[in-house]
Amino acid sequence: MKTLSKHIKRVFILTALSCASVCIMPNILCDVMPVCTASEVSASDEERIIQELQQEAEAGDTEAQYKLGNRYYYGKYTEENYGKAVYWYLQAAKQGDVAAQIILAECYSWRDVLPRNKKLEIYWYTKAAEQNNINAQYELADYYYRSKHSNNKQDLEKAVYWYQKAAEQGSGLAQYNLGSCYEEGIGVEQDYEKAVYWYTKSAEQGYYEAQESLARCYSLGIGVEKDETKSAYWDRLVAEKGFFLSQYRMAIRYCFGKGVKQDYKEAVYWFTESADCGYWPAQRDLGLCYYNGHGVEQDYKKAVYWWQKASDLGDAKAQNNLGVCYYNGYGVEQDYSKAFDLWQKSAYQNIDRAQYHLGDCYILGHGVDKDEAKAVEWYTKAAEQGDKDAQYALALCYQNGTGITKDEAQAKDWLTKAAEQGHEIAKEALAKMNQ
Repeated sequence: MKTLSKHIKRVFILTALSCASVCIMPNILCDVMPVCTASEVSASDEERIIQELQQEAEAGDTEAQYKLGNRYYYGKYTEENYGKAVYWYLQAAKQGDVAAQIILAECYSWRDVLPRNKKLEIYWYTKAAEQNNINAQYELADYYYRSKHSNNKQDLEKAVYWYQKAAEQGSGLAQYNLGSCYEEGIGVEQDYEKAVYWYTKSAEQGYYEAQESLARCYSLGIGVEKDETKSAYWDRLVAEKGFFLSQYRMAIRYCFGKGVKQDYKEAVYWFTESADCGYWPAQRDLGLCYYNGHGVEQDYKKAVYWWQKASDLGDAKAQNNLGVCYYNGYGVEQDYSKAFDLWQKSAYQNIDRAQYHLGDCYILGHGVDKDEAKAVEWYTKAAEQGDKDAQYALALCYQNGTGITKDEAQAKDWLTKAAEQGHEIAKEALAKMNQ
């Protein structure tokens, strides 16, 4: 190590002298020392550096062994040689060099240097973890945690052990995963309060997974007293990072005043942020804001724009809403056929309003050939899901024998169901029937 030190000292002195020549005041060394690049090192210097490292490494100097391994691995001042790199990493690792132990573990894992060997990978991570290396502890914990699908209790306990070690040293990811273990009872007795404790530690370091988990815990009262204001606080932090699910949750909060003051303009802002990420529930609800003029000026064309996006992604409710626009000519040219097609897609996804609308299309022959029996079929599907308009329409079909055998008892039954839900015309019809 002495010869290498002399070389470094020589380089420092020469650099300092050259730097001093451009100082404003003589005999004062510059604060900033220029860095020598590889191109500035002569071939003889390169050879000498490698020779000195080689001598010190062969003499058992751990630091020199690790550095020599790096030289061969990256081809610095010498030819790239993975075999020699691994050899010197191994010598350093055997003497307890943590950095060498970790890079060896990586060589057996994901670096394309050695054949993958999970046993040796874990062996070297364990060696480094036992020396309190936080990264090795996390990697080791993560390996054992992934065995949860095999229900290996011993491995899961090891995962918790190493997550705990890394978490206590400040690893935000380990803190989050340890919180998950306590919440789900994986490898440790379920403890919601400890889950929240570790989620909080991780969240305070800015880890969005932990912040999301805290938002959920405060919203549902898991391990803490239910508090929507605190839940909203953590949701907002994640939303501001650009995560569309949290952005959508913030929009819903502002719609209903959940943990925040009700504010439709803020709701529109967050719906837009989430919708721009392609999240179709946000696109659907943003369309609803434009349709009803909530938090924004009413604009049917923009409502159609967002419902079309959500509809193209398969959102059944958006398909139903877009069908309403085409049927009535709101924001688009009126088109019964398109309305029917959209309602049919939505109805097959069990949306009751679309089923009701399909019934109307078959009754009236709008966008499809008139078919009273099919109208009754779709009215029935919607009515059984509790749609009061469909219940009233179905009652009329039974009362008049439209598309089905006339049945006064069934008519009265469906009128009663609709009336109980506040359908005013059904109430009047039922009153006349009872006279």
